[in-house]
Amino acid sequence: MALFSRGPKANDSEAHVDDDTAGEATTDAAAGASAADEVAGGSAAGVADAAGSAVGAEGVAGASGSAAGAEGSGAEGAGDADAEGSDARATIAGDTVTDAAAVASTPATENAAEGAAGAVDGPAAADAPGDTVPQVGISTTSYGGFGADTTAEALPSEPAAAAEPTGEAPPPHESLPGLPDNVVLRAALAALGADPEPTEILNVARQLLQGTVYLRVKGNAQELMAAGGELPLAIATRDEGQFVMLYSSGDALADAVRADGDTETSAMGQAAPAVLQYVLQGDFAGVMVDHASAPAAVVLPRALIERMFSEMDPQLTLKRLVTGPRTAETAAEIATAMTTAPLWIAVNRASEDDEWGVAESHTEAGERILPVFSHPLEVVALGRNDRPAPFAPAQLGHALRGDTGIDGVVLDPAGPWIRLSREDLAPVMALPDPAPAEQIADEDQVADDE
Repeated sequence: MALFSRGPKANDSEAHVDDDTAGEATTDAAAGASAADEVAGGSAAGVADAAGSAVGAEGVAGASGSAAGAEGSGAEGAGDADAEGSDARATIAGDTVTDAAAVASTPATENAAEGAAGAVDGPAAADAPGDTVPQVGISTTSYGGFGADTTAEALPSEPAAAAEPTGEAPPPHESLPGLPDNVVLRAALAALGADPEPTEILNVARQLLQGTVYLRVKGNAQELMAAGGELPLAIATRDEGQFVMLYSSGDALADAVRADGDTETSAMGQAAPAVLQYVLQGDFAGVMVDHASAPAAVVLPRALIERMFSEMDPQLTLKRLVTGPRTAETAAEIATAMTTAPLWIAVNRASEDDEWGVAESHTEAGERILPVFSHPLEVVALGRNDRPAPFAPAQLGHALRGDTGIDGVVLDPAGPWIRLSREDLAPVMALPDPAPAEQIADEDQVADDE
């Protein structure tokens, strides 16, 4: 494999409530999965195979709302045993609780963000290929103003302009007082079209690996927790099973309360990855995000969530750092984390007879920047037909030492992203050399995953 291509690169009570907002318009999940499979490939093929579907803003198609006990019962509950249910209940204990009546009475505000932070602007042309590397149409891409070639607006070599893109997440926002929005997730949802493409759905999925989401609970969640009682979560039932309903913001909660008129509920804030883990501990079929909000809700099936977790850094260190507040120490913290965290690169080839090439980005000043990813979904969500390939920190350090023409890396270029210089990457470059068999990305592994 060519290392761097220069070419072109639940339910104890079963208290089902008819959902009067149920709509007719959905994106067929099978069609979405099929299309996503074409987009994905690589080690994330399984992720894209379960790309999910989108539900029109009028409601959850073919779904009915209900309440699920936090412990559940049997095959339909959130846990199969008292111990497991207890653990799940502890995990899902509310950090932020508010009454739905108060949510419903507060006017909704404008969207916190108008697009995904640092979203991809689109592919651009690249330089001429190197002598020993075949042309691969994946090299140069503009990442929200970053890494464009000479035909597009590019990042200046020297940081000066006030309008220079930073790759940061949207600023913190509370659409309802006391309920901080998940601004990164909400930005991804705001970027959905009326009929979302599979890559748009995957873009939402990757942003559920950070931040807080809100759950609706029948009754007063605070009182239920204080009494040690179960938390009957709001769920939706479709042909595939029961889906936990998640909300990205106070506005999305308000939309849901206005849609069903049920003010006898409360809202509870939880870390999004913990909620996904709770779903996997039970027998839920997946999650629905912002089911009553425009332009569309997203349905993420269990298979997708399982694949997301199977290839995820359990600590989510890089995702947390790159989506969190930026400080003078952020670049150093990320570089240090990159010495131990799992990494991926984007690869592609022109045909089955060609070598694999690794995606690069070029700035207007001619700098070569290597895109590096914290999760395979970060590659697939770009929608560029690239394939994720595992790339160990030692491999990255070896590559940087061996090719002084690489000016740095950009982490998670679909956004939020951060660019690190060679100087920033000193901890990575100080890693010992990998074993000879690991000095290039594993072509056999990429091929096996096709």
